[in-house]
Amino acid sequence: MRYAHFVGDGDAKTIAAVKKQKFYGLCFGDEGLQLRTPARYGMAVKLEAVCRNCNNTLSSQFSSAKNVASLSRPKPFVVNEATVMSSLLSGMGPYCLNNFCEALEMPSLHQKTFNKFANRLYSQNQRLSNEIFSKAASIVRREHIRLYSLEVSEDDVIDISLSFDGSWLTRGHKSLIGIGCVIDVVTGLVIDGHVCSLHCHICAQTGKFIRRETPQRYLQWKQEHIARGECTINFAGSSGLMEVKAAEVLWSRSIEPHKLRYTTIVSDGDSKAHTRLLELMPYGPDEEVLKEDCINHVGKRLGPSQCSLR
Repeated sequence: MRYAHFVGDGDAKTIAAVKKQKFYGLCFGDEGLQLRTPARYGMAVKLEAVCRNCNNTLSSQFSSAKNVASLSRPKPFVVNEATVMSSLLSGMGPYCLNNFCEALEMPSLHQKTFNKFANRLYSQNQRLSNEIFSKAASIVRREHIRLYSLEVSEDDVIDISLSFDGSWLTRGHKSLIGIGCVIDVVTGLVIDGHVCSLHCHICAQTGKFIRRETPQRYLQWKQEHIARGECTINFAGSSGLMEVKAAEVLWSRSIEPHKLRYTTIVSDGDSKAHTRLLELMPYGPDEEVLKEDCINHVGKRLGPSQCSLR
């Protein structure tokens, strides 16, 4: 059996697997085997080992396995999911990925396919983060009950102290994405977090194109885009108020899923979030959210004053 003329580009493991197969009753002339790629699905390529002499297909398989654990139909190829994930982690969108693949003379993904995989990954990551936050809140609740010897049932709400702060994707006051997190002071675990976004990649690309070419269709497209849950814009306001909005969301949902009440907040000196919480009164007028200054920020204020007294 000749494999010396086995030519073509493809996955090395797939080619090796084809070479290990035994073919009986098929023609093997002097031409040997040829590797063909009759179909492509994104980064996944269908590979066929074909006899050059009789043109019979000896083996047919894809260069990538399918994600059988996925709930999507049809099952996506692992290489396509991994490509989109690595692109997002590297800060690349569909256009940057296409330029990257073009420079390497590789196949790439269509923009719609990329966005479909990206939305699917966002949903999976959201479910995973909710599970992690739920486990962290359970640990925090258990540790507080043990540390302070609280006699409570599973449905009782307990009060905890935590640290809260916000961060932005870029410096300055023009960041399009910001995040706020609450961290338990006893265990140091992140209990919850909320992302505020002023940017939607689909709106910035597809929406901009539709608005320019067919303005009369833009409003309808925008409504359908939001109804499908594809739009990532969830905030309207200045970037500086993202921290305040995140605090509103986090305090408003602390009791229902976690059975925790954030009664004391440790933050910096001029916390607009605490001022907003006093106005909002998330736990009613009888339960005020207290504020304690972070010792690092206190040191920053007292340090220069003490030095000036020397």
